[in-house]
Amino acid sequence: MTNNFLIKILKTFSKKEMTRFWEFSNSPYHNKHKEVRGLISYLNGIYPDFGEKKANRETIFKKLFPNEKHDQPKLALLFSYSLRLLEKFLSIEQWSQENFRKDLNLLKKL
Repeated sequence: MTNNFLIKILKTFSKKEMTRFWEFSNSPYHNKHKEVRGLISYLNGIYPDFGEKKANRETIFKKLFPNEKHDQPKLALLFSYSLRLLEKFLSIEQWSQENFRKDLNLLKKL
């Protein structure tokens, strides 16, 4: 699981970036999936230790769905949704740093 693209990106985050992504994922405007919030909260809780012991498929699934039998397709879908949310987060973070473009977009909208 440590080779998962979502986890690879999260490994590059500072603590501040990880906290901001966690906050972003808990915004109902950006994310309405309870399971995605659960996954990101779990990953935020183990950050920066994404080692095989804490970040393997079985452990993550058991933490998120304690009363269910391991279902890899369900977990894979959850990671896909989380990766899309991460991409949206990175896009918004980049956009917010580009003041000229931000102001130009606002002028167009007004």
